[in-house]
Amino acid sequence: MLEEARQAGIGDLDLLKDYPGLSVFDLEAAWDIVGSHRDEIENAIRLNREA
Repeated sequence: MLEEARQAGIGDLDLLKDYPGLSVFDLEAAWDIVGSHRDEIENAIRLNREA
């Protein structure tokens, strides 16, 4: 969900406002995971869009 939002142009500050339970550290961890698992995440986003 976070990566899909980022791909749609939603910035970190907006994500933090929309999800007040998240911290900057949470987003940094999320982006690290996206970087490490790009293919798997892209496939999950594609499958979600097709559903």
